[in-house]
Amino acid sequence: MSSVPHQRGKRCRRYCLEWIIPIENRNLKGALERTGQAVVLDGDVSDCANFSLWLRSLISKKYPLFFYDEGYSADIELHQDTTQEQIVELFAKELIQYS
Repeated sequence: MSSVPHQRGKRCRRYCLEWIIPIENRNLKGALERTGQAVVLDGDVSDCANFSLWLRSLISKKYPLFFYDEGYSADIELHQDTTQEQIVELFAKELIQYS
């Protein structure tokens, strides 16, 4: 059974844009949801944090942005002064807690 939604017999894409960014010996995969309201990232947490902070720098601060994991076990609001270290530290604590 496919988990991909179908609409009138046609396959619907969940994402309108997908990308892969090579970083050293690994990849950061990303996708923009069709609604334009969410960016999904798959990769090392520090790479995801850097990408998210870059995105935050492009989007007006009047729009709140949040960085969270798939299970919503941790989240942080991204401000102009949020650092990569803050994000990585929060998610490292969550990994230790659930290990």
